[in-house]
Amino acid sequence: MIRIFSTLVKKKYIYNHIIITLLILLQYTWANTPAIGSIFSTSGFVQIVSTDRDVPPSQAVNGRTIYSDDIIRTAKDSFCKIIYNDRTTLVIIDPSSEVKLSDSQLSRNIHLHFGGMYLKNARANRKKSFIFTKSSQIKLKPVELWMAVSEDGGDEVHIIKHDLEVFNLHQNKKMDVMAGNAVYSYKDGFFETIESNLDELPSYLFNSQLLSLHDKKNPEDFKIQEINYRSHDLIPLFGIGRWRQTTIIEPSGFGLDLLVGKMDIGTDGYSKIGIYPRYNTRNFNLKFNLDGYLSSGNSSDSLNQIDDVFDILDHLSYLQYSSNNKNFLVKIGSIDGISFGHGNLVKEYSNMLDYPRSKKTGAYMYLTTDTRNFTFDLFTASLRDFNEGGGVVGVHGSMFLSEYFPLTIGLGFVRDFNQFASIRDFISDKDILNKNFSRGITAWEMDFTMDVYHTFLFDVYAYGELVGLWFPETHYYVREEDTIESEGALPGLEGLPKSIYRDGTWGINFPGIWVKYHHWWEFKFALNLNSALHIPQYFGTTYDFERVRYTQYQSNLNEHATDALEMVMVYSLEEEKDIADLSTEKLPFLLPKDIHSMTDHTQIKFPSLGYSFEAVYHFKKLVDANCSFSLFKDYTDSNSDSFYNYHLSVALQDDVLEYVSEAKVYYTQFFTNAPFDNELYHENMLRGLKIGFKIIKSISIVVDYHDVFYDKEPDGIVDLVRTGGIDLKLSF
Repeated sequence: MIRIFSTLVKKKYIYNHIIITLLILLQYTWANTPAIGSIFSTSGFVQIVSTDRDVPPSQAVNGRTIYSDDIIRTAKDSFCKIIYNDRTTLVIIDPSSEVKLSDSQLSRNIHLHFGGMYLKNARANRKKSFIFTKSSQIKLKPVELWMAVSEDGGDEVHIIKHDLEVFNLHQNKKMDVMAGNAVYSYKDGFFETIESNLDELPSYLFNSQLLSLHDKKNPEDFKIQEINYRSHDLIPLFGIGRWRQTTIIEPSGFGLDLLVGKMDIGTDGYSKIGIYPRYNTRNFNLKFNLDGYLSSGNSSDSLNQIDDVFDILDHLSYLQYSSNNKNFLVKIGSIDGISFGHGNLVKEYSNMLDYPRSKKTGAYMYLTTDTRNFTFDLFTASLRDFNEGGGVVGVHGSMFLSEYFPLTIGLGFVRDFNQFASIRDFISDKDILNKNFSRGITAWEMDFTMDVYHTFLFDVYAYGELVGLWFPETHYYVREEDTIESEGALPGLEGLPKSIYRDGTWGINFPGIWVKYHHWWEFKFALNLNSALHIPQYFGTTYDFERVRYTQYQSNLNEHATDALEMVMVYSLEEEKDIADLSTEKLPFLLPKDIHSMTDHTQIKFPSLGYSFEAVYHFKKLVDANCSFSLFKDYTDSNSDSFYNYHLSVALQDDVLEYVSEAKVYYTQFFTNAPFDNELYHENMLRGLKIGFKIIKSISIVVDYHDVFYDKEPDGIVDLVRTGGIDLKLSF
């Protein structure tokens, strides 16, 4: 009995020992997560965080093993390429991103917490593979994709090759997305797909060696740490304007638009037919506006006249070449939305405001270094004017100092060689055109932007801009109060001059604060100080209508105004008249912009103070809204007029509203003391509305109206010239 009991005790001990040993072995096995891949190449600072609390975070280096449930974080300007051990999945993690990689025997899960990444999943991967975000679950088939996730749960997924299945958690809805498309899936339930534009994705996606799953050698040109993208880079100037049109956004390959419709320009009616062929590749873009107009009356102006090579070029919508990395870009055609610095000199300049009545072909060039520390922009508004010795030419360069002192300094130069160069666009009277007036004007600007504060949601900058405008002649004007510019304003000095002269003007935009929120909202606010006679945003959107204006002017011959009136009489259209005639009758003039301000009471004769504010909302390339407002006031007299620059616009692209293919509404006026005055028109106004209604995918009806203002007769009264019509549009 004792022997049997002893035997049972021994067996129980052996069994317990075996169980404890197995538990220890299992615990050891469970405690060591499997290796799933390795770091193939890195750039900048990349950190690996293990789920094992006993393992401290470490810096990623080439060849470092990645274990299941490891978290990989990339710092600013850092990248990381990971290849799984089975050579079926490749992940490239973009700067400022965080990814968790989890693997088991049956599944492969990738959690993108924030930032962006590229993923290639090969057909040989037999595991069920998924990408998880706060908003979506993405089922991976054999696929190539690039995606980005915002901090508050917005996913942007571009499918480069093959197909993809995306599930929105809020809507509990699945969507199958084909290659060449992008899907937007948000935590609030927004779930839409649009055509993808690969040119807007990171440039490394075109590096086949970097994207290879089987390359045994680290690519030598993987030096992404040298690329320093900053959100306030002025690159390119196209696309940072109010309507934020990118240079070329058409799909690749051949395309064709056909338009048939009815159009009115003022009181003249036309029938319209247009053929708009285009061809786009990654580096080359071309589009023609081959439109014709049949007038319904004998008195209507001809819009089809071709007299020289420039009339042929005016049918070119765009001809553009850009390098693979977008470091160099040159374009001929329409120019829209040009701004220098922070817009205190050149603000949303455009040469295409009154198409088709006025057609112009301009040129634009952009150049930057690989590190984007230096940028250079050049534009000319009209090749025709430039060939004839006139035209507006602008140059702007910027330099980023260093990461340790994150200051961007810009310098711009603008020259209008002859403000009278395009007078034939508005006046047809041969007697006036034969006057052959000529006058140029020059301006400089210096701007700066300082990086102040950056988080995942906010970017904050300080900025300022100094502008100088030089007149070709001395400007005389009359005033009677002391200012900071007059000797009589200084203590102990008397004898304030009544007739004052200037050879130029200046304006300061400082201090300024610029806040960006979540890549959707932008807010800018700055104080302004301007010299007497200064016109802020001199080269604004409506500059082509303000360069020279026809006016009829009469003066009361103030005893101190002789010098000023002599300056005006240089541009009289009646050579036999003199200053004495101004007191008895209105005389006709063609006056440049800054001189004309003396005749319509929009001249601020004293230094002015003010402020400028701008709010912008833009969602991807689908929605863009802008509200900008500036106020300037003579600080010496509280009862003096206030002057305003303001702009309101909203633009929608396809797929934002059901059955609406496009929509845009805008209202702009520069430097006015009578805002929103619909009774008295001025050349500095612009307003319009355009909306397209989609019938089927390739057929839509487009309604387009826009108003410009100039003295059409001429008779001294500014006219409203409305261009509007309705078109049937077919797109192929």
